Amino acid sequence: MSIFKNYIYNLFYQIILIIVPVVTIPYVTGVFGASNIGIYSLSDSIIQCFILFGTFGQFMYASRQIAYVRDDFELKSKTFWEILCLKLGFTAIALIVYLIFITFSHFENKSIFFIQAINLLGMAFDVSWLFMGVEDFKKLALRGISIKISGVILIFTLIKTPLDLWKYALIIILINILSNLILWCYVPKLVKPVKIKLKGVISHIKPGIPLFLTSVQLS
Repeated sequence: MSIFKNYIYNLFYQIILIIVPVVTIPYVTGVFGASNIGIYSLSDSIIQCFILFGTFGQFMYASRQIAYVRDDFELKSKTFWEILCLKLGFTAIALIVYLIFITFSHFENKSIFFIQAINLLGMAFDVSWLFMGVEDFKKLALRGISIKISGVILIFTLIKTPLDLWKYALIIILINILSNLILWCYVPKLVKPVKIKLKGVISHIKPGIPLFLTSVQLS
């Protein structure tokens, strides 16, 4: 796909990302009020910190590594599975720590914080970095646009009272997970199952540290 087409798809997706909050935020703020919005925002901020650790800066690093080997199907497959396994490992650690943290915390409406754990689990299977590495922005953009629009429809359909805060959190999370799972339909066309070794998985930790620290600084 040409650079121009990739740019157009990405630009259109970024526009949708701007429009969606403009449409939904006034509505959910009116339904939930400042207190409930504060609870959700706090839970989202906390889970994003754990997601940052779970991904361990692998998003930028992974897409770069895939780009390096995009023309070598065997090496691309090996790199993909090694990075994915590493990501699953860090996510598992982050999930355990998060659940312990929330269990012994004293947050109001703690159920929202436990629901957010699903978000962390879902991010483990985000393979958008693979598609960025092979510069297939069309699938990323079309997937993102359709999912965002579906999310808006669900919010306006199902969110009616302050008691629906858990539904709102669940909608946002499940939309993200569905978005990630859709990409897995195309993964077999880009990589194949290969045997990997623990040494190969661990080898991605050291080069990923600088990008992880950069992600922490930018967050």
